[in-house]
Amino acid sequence: MGLIWVLEIFSLVLGIFLFRIEVLKLRFKNFVPSMFLLLYVPLFCVTPLLYHFLTGGAITIDRKVEGMVYTDPRIYAIFHLYNISLLICFFAASVFFNRYREPKQFVSSTTTLQQRIIYIFLLLTGVYLYVYSTGLTVFELLVADRFAWFENTTYSSFFSVVASYFIALTPLFFFLYMKEKKYLFLIITVILLLIYGILSKDRKWIIFMISGAVAAKYVLNGNRLVLKPKIVIGSLFFGLILVFWQIFRDVLFTELVTGRGDFFDHAKEMGEKLIMQGDFPYYYFSSITAIKMNFIDGFDIPLGIIRRQVFFLVPVDYSFGLKIKDISAIFSDALDAGNDVRGGNMPPGLIGLFVLSFNWWIGLFAFTVIPLGLYYIDKLALTITSTFQPVIYSNCFSFMILLLRGDDSSAFYFCIFNFGIFFLVKNILSRKKLSYRKKIISA
Repeated sequence: MGLIWVLEIFSLVLGIFLFRIEVLKLRFKNFVPSMFLLLYVPLFCVTPLLYHFLTGGAITIDRKVEGMVYTDPRIYAIFHLYNISLLICFFAASVFFNRYREPKQFVSSTTTLQQRIIYIFLLLTGVYLYVYSTGLTVFELLVADRFAWFENTTYSSFFSVVASYFIALTPLFFFLYMKEKKYLFLIITVILLLIYGILSKDRKWIIFMISGAVAAKYVLNGNRLVLKPKIVIGSLFFGLILVFWQIFRDVLFTELVTGRGDFFDHAKEMGEKLIMQGDFPYYYFSSITAIKMNFIDGFDIPLGIIRRQVFFLVPVDYSFGLKIKDISAIFSDALDAGNDVRGGNMPPGLIGLFVLSFNWWIGLFAFTVIPLGLYYIDKLALTITSTFQPVIYSNCFSFMILLLRGDDSSAFYFCIFNFGIFFLVKNILSRKKLSYRKKIISA
């Protein structure tokens, strides 16, 4: 395993070097690539070395052999081959794109009162559809364990999915309200999301709010972000909230409302579990597990990520086998993570996503194209500000969180839905307003 130590240290040094250039020195000049590095370096460069010290390696997410640490050095070598290749290509793309002057930037138009009311109504619709989909009352949701509604005969998976898309509009709304300083609508949005979070015991809403807020701060600062101490401390604080929301949602509500169980013992047990098996190491552990399944077991999902994106508008049952079901669900089924009540949902991590979609040796080439795509998307946001910039910037943080986890469907589909709603509301209302003005002039 001596070579693995060298690869881990080299990955960390290279990641920190790129982090210093794009995040600290250029201060998020290239917003999309910088946001990727902000999350990628801790999750895929720091984590491997950290858990090599803590546990001796990556812990499998396969519950059939729960707690097992992978010892095959070939699996780690493939992981770091992906990691180092990506970082080298990232450095080349950074040098290339930073040679050119930034395109002229335009200030995107502000929203109207009518548009803002529609946005609030859409978010309210998401909260209502979520409650409706569970088939439970508000009080029943308060005391229910997470996912208890799956056992309800009146549960509707269709409306649950539709509700998640409406809630996923949060980054865009939060970005627009903060950028335009519409604090009343911002407060209403936070209240609705708090209600949703308490009832669903989900935490994506927190990620969505952070995503929109960071983008608004970036634009208000003249397309620059400086990682000041207070920002770093605030980020760590929100990070802790995300991590320990699992304890809050799974333990505290049950204890406060029903009084059953021992809150402190249960919370301590879950806290220890989060450190060793929680969300922070999951990105790394899931990727290593996916590499093992492909390299050792021969498991793959041929062209999975491409088929999911190309045929995103086509229902799986009507695609004649061209579109597959969600990769997270397929990966989870392979790990036997679901049950009779609820199917599993375990994304394979970003590296695992490419390994399973193209096999480990071909996926390496596709993986190294990521930096180029990120820089081009960033330039697109700077060039077409009125249409693409609000959606790209506001969804950037949440998109990266989901994509790095390996949840490609949520990452891309949520962004597409955000763009569709933004485009429709903006253009339909503006056409009606223009038609109304023409009628007045002609009269």
